Amino acid sequence: MTVGFLPRAAFAAFIVFVPASWASAATCGTGSFESWLDNFKKEAAAEGISQQAISQGLNGVTLDNTVLSRDRSQHVFRQSFEEFSGRMIPPRLAVGANKMKQFGSVLSRIEQRYGVPGSVLVAIWGLETDYGVNIGKFPTIRSVATLAYDCRRSEMFRAELKDALRIVDQ
Repeated sequence: MTVGFLPRAAFAAFIVFVPASWASAATCGTGSFESWLDNFKKEAAAEGISQQAISQGLNGVTLDNTVLSRDRSQHVFRQSFEEFSGRMIPPRLAVGANKMKQFGSVLSRIEQRYGVPGSVLVAIWGLETDYGVNIGKFPTIRSVATLAYDCRRSEMFRAELKDALRIVDQ
């Protein structure tokens, strides 16, 4: 979920003038998690995220090695598309059709505002959570912070962590 982005010119200016001490925030998986998190907090504040949201979301957050282990051992990514789709899609089709009917007006408004078709949202909802049945067992912000620190997909999860803080801010 994206909440908003800096205008391109402001973002470009930020990149050009970013203090050298924050440059280490972009380095993934090196040094202590605590140092990385401190630098990330500074970066988030520089991008307009409030200190209240940063404190509320990130104070006390620690690295979760279980999240890293599970992220690196997801069996689903070793399947072919045919194996994955054959196992995941058929059981969700009827429920998805019902969700489309049940939330049709909301999905229509979302599509009008953001341009994302309701069918795409319902498909993602079904695959990611089985329509709310599986909501996860790990604290979201701690998990995203852990993945942002890790080097596999750090840039993607750093952006997600900032967006999560923007949600806290709102």
